[in-house]
Amino acid sequence: MNYSDAGIFLCIIVLLLIISIEICIIYFQNNAKENIIETMNQHTQKIRTDIFPSIEIDKIFDRIYLISLPSRKGYISEVMESFSINPIYVEAIPKEILDPTNLVKDGIVDKNYNYKNLGRVACHLSHIKVLRTFLATKTAKIALILEDDLKKCSGKKFYKKRMKHLSQEIKRIENSWDVIYLGHCWTSCLKLSFISEQLCKGGNPLCRHAYVVSRSGAQKIIENTLPMYNNGDEMMKLMNMQGLLRVLTLMPPIFFQNRNDLKSNLENFKKLKVCGDLQFSSSNISVVIPHYARPHNLKILIPQLLKYPEIGEIIISHGNPKHFVKIPHAKNIKNYYLNDLYGAAHRFFSAIEAKNEFILFVDDDTVPSHKLVQNLLLHMEKDPMNIYGPFSKKCTIQGYDRNPSDNYNMILTSTMMTNKLLIKSFVTNFHQYADKLFETKGNGEDLLFNYHVWKILQKTPIRVKGDFETLDRETHSYKNISSHYPIREQLCKNMKIPEKECHFALNNNNKIHYRLGDMVFHSERRKETSGYELHKKLFPNSIATKYMDLTKHENDLDILMKIIEKKKNLAKMPNENTLVIHLRTGDVIDRSFNPEKSSFDINDLLSRKKISTMKFYNYDKTKKNNVKTYVKSLQYYEEALESFVPPHVKHVVFVTGFHKTDNHDKSMKYVESVRDYFKKKGYLVSIRLNQNPDDDFLYMCNSKYFIQSGGGFSALISEIVQKKNGNVYFSDKL
Repeated sequence: MNYSDAGIFLCIIVLLLIISIEICIIYFQNNAKENIIETMNQHTQKIRTDIFPSIEIDKIFDRIYLISLPSRKGYISEVMESFSINPIYVEAIPKEILDPTNLVKDGIVDKNYNYKNLGRVACHLSHIKVLRTFLATKTAKIALILEDDLKKCSGKKFYKKRMKHLSQEIKRIENSWDVIYLGHCWTSCLKLSFISEQLCKGGNPLCRHAYVVSRSGAQKIIENTLPMYNNGDEMMKLMNMQGLLRVLTLMPPIFFQNRNDLKSNLENFKKLKVCGDLQFSSSNISVVIPHYARPHNLKILIPQLLKYPEIGEIIISHGNPKHFVKIPHAKNIKNYYLNDLYGAAHRFFSAIEAKNEFILFVDDDTVPSHKLVQNLLLHMEKDPMNIYGPFSKKCTIQGYDRNPSDNYNMILTSTMMTNKLLIKSFVTNFHQYADKLFETKGNGEDLLFNYHVWKILQKTPIRVKGDFETLDRETHSYKNISSHYPIREQLCKNMKIPEKECHFALNNNNKIHYRLGDMVFHSERRKETSGYELHKKLFPNSIATKYMDLTKHENDLDILMKIIEKKKNLAKMPNENTLVIHLRTGDVIDRSFNPEKSSFDINDLLSRKKISTMKFYNYDKTKKNNVKTYVKSLQYYEEALESFVPPHVKHVVFVTGFHKTDNHDKSMKYVESVRDYFKKKGYLVSIRLNQNPDDDFLYMCNSKYFIQSGGGFSALISEIVQKKNGNVYFSDKL
């Protein structure tokens, strides 16, 4: 080998060495990059897990944004915790930074739009800000957008169930929507039509405190709402009406605004209505009567119903061609095929054709009295999203209870009032129940309707008392079939409604069983049937049950204070400028079985011409058996204002509720009269009516200024307020 060859060989060796080193560098760089990416992915995954810890809501929504003012951050954080949501906080655009003189020039508002309310402009710009942030995240397909004025989650289990169903429904309707409202302050229920178990089209909802948006929806909103020519939600409503935005509504809503406590920054002071167009008017009931083989009953029933001015339409749903009789002054619908398949369930299909939204189902063997119809309508006017009737049963995994007393969860269709929207939902989802009703030949259609409404609303059907006349019930009756009750028994067991689910579903009626004051004051009452065992079963996490679990003693304030401190998680407690007043209402004013307490006029109570009294076991046991007044007069509150309430207090919150199932018209007149008295005195007034008893208790116990009413419950609150260095007013004289 010569030197020339040796030089070439050496060069090749050096070149190979350089290439090897370069390859190693590239390898290690790539490996390091992959490690960094992996670390970032793990960190990102950790953040996502932290954001949605308990119900895996990130599997439904790719992003969750919360528009919030800094002043509400503390409040809304507790609300989000109640929903198990940890969203991406987006600071709302404050109206103070907007320059009204440049809004038109800058293309923010149209010159014809009245934008004096800058809060509405700032609100819409905040939503636009979030929508743009969402679109900038290329991997995110759908987002949930929330505002900071939401109420706390009132039922975690129900919420989780509904979100799970919503997830399935969103997957089924993929790419066929732009916006889904999970909450709204108004909608036209007359125009809603269900496309699935919970989702409706139509209705044109308003308010944007909770909605889901797709990428296409976000793009459409941005392109079509700037410059602003109306309020943000109104523009989205118009887009929906014009076919520019595909809007769906979750019914009933999951998220609600808390205007009572937070008021409105946008001057929205109107009462919130889930259904804005279901209003009371004369002749707005459609009666639907299933008919099979008792035309002689119809001859008695129909003329009687026609006498009631509230009834504007009668529909006869005929199920048997052999006994068809065309009834004058009624809409006659032939449902022979449906009757052969599903028995009396054909009544629900006929109800869809009613011209009115309030539906009264009546079997052809029952004549409801005019007073009963009026009572049912009064309940519908207060809450159209429920079921009402005089005949109640209980249906759980344990079976079918025909005599459930107050612990019921079913209302029979033999006389039942509800609204067409709920019936539409049942008919839309009838496929879920068709096989079972085919097996039972229609027996149990009323139970399944109740179950469906309970499943989507988690609401108690309400028993409404009233008179009725019974006609021929023997001809072709379900009850004459030996298998009638065994079928219903098995049907209830198959529904698998646990006993405790039944009880918790009955929130309104369960108030008659919850007795916090009695359980704290009277150890002997804990041994009664309505005592510890019932509270442990119905209210295992309540203050009363926690107290009894911790002590057998009466009136142990130290134990009670510890429970209160642990449960002090309300979204809003009264501040130092708020006067809290407990009003004792309900049975002490309304009870019809005690003439002395029901025959007087409310003005007699207010002027102290009459008093509602009781034997009250005072918190101080040395003052036992003193007669004290339950219900206070206006003079009582006048004296409190003069001698107790400091001048800086401007807000008054009345707290009251009913724990009996009576007619509470007199109680409401009393509450309204006291409210109006304080309004005339110049106070801003709010009312907490029929809310969760434990929440009310916590709220009142944390008062800075508290006016006590009669009763052990109110006295107990007074003791705690004083222990927490609050101020209490009470006088037995008035």
